[in-house]
Amino acid sequence: MMEFLMKIGSGIIAGMTWSVTGYWKNKKYEDFDWYRFSRAAVLGAIVGAAYGAFNVPMDATMTYLTQIGFTGLVENILKGIYRKFSSWF
Repeated sequence: MMEFLMKIGSGIIAGMTWSVTGYWKNKKYEDFDWYRFSRAAVLGAIVGAAYGAFNVPMDATMTYLTQIGFTGLVENILKGIYRKFSSWF
């Protein structure tokens, strides 16, 4: 159970890292958005929970780095799906 919670925590940190670097990249053009920041943290937690559910080994560095990548991937896929189908509603 502790390892499962560690994976979720690592996912939250990965999502926060993704958000902070995204803000840093765009800070000249956008203000900080707490909604977007928290959304990436929640997605990171979901990715971490998936890591726990599928028993992905907990090698700290690799897990953290892949969670950052998967968090960004999931976020971009969800944005793409939303943008594709939002005009239908």
